Amino acid sequence: MATRRDVLKTGAALSLAATPLATALAAGAPTLALARFVFDVRFAESGAMAEQVKRLGVALSPVADDLMTLWYDELDLAWREKPMALAGVTLEDAFFVLETFALDRGMHVVYRGEHGLVENGRIKHRVAGPAPLVERLSPLPAAWEGALANALTECPLGSPPTARAELETDGAALSLRDAPLYSWIIAPRAAVTSRVEA
Repeated sequence: MATRRDVLKTGAALSLAATPLATALAAGAPTLALARFVFDVRFAESGAMAEQVKRLGVALSPVADDLMTLWYDELDLAWREKPMALAGVTLEDAFFVLETFALDRGMHVVYRGEHGLVENGRIKHRVAGPAPLVERLSPLPAAWEGALANALTECPLGSPPTARAELETDGAALSLRDAPLYSWIIAPRAAVTSRVEA
């Protein structure tokens, strides 16, 4: 007859043995398929991210001041038929508009990042979203645009726990801007149930 101590020892051994398996399963976990990547053409950082995402096979949707062409000609029609996931890097007002439209179509923000202005040679990055995505960004390399683009294309499906992080990178005078850039992922609620609030 097994004692309580035997059960506890067996349970500990099983949990230790399961750790590499859990890690392996997480590494091969299915990810969200992005239908497109929206980026603000006025900024070098968003252009650098768009180039990397394009290399990964995601369609690009360049925008500047006005989102109405993108909304009326592409997203509204597509989202009426079937919600699709998209990511992007834009100014806050464009992000807010897309987030608002997405809510009306049964979608929500599952990741958001704020990428501040260069101050004292450094950029502060505040990110929140699925823990595996956020963990992948820590530490964020100097070439943060490519690392972030890669992470955005590998958002896990399902109900991953959420995480937040504040990161810093060296700042380069890549572009002149007077407001932070926002990176984000909008997805159907059924695909990624974790939601990130501002």
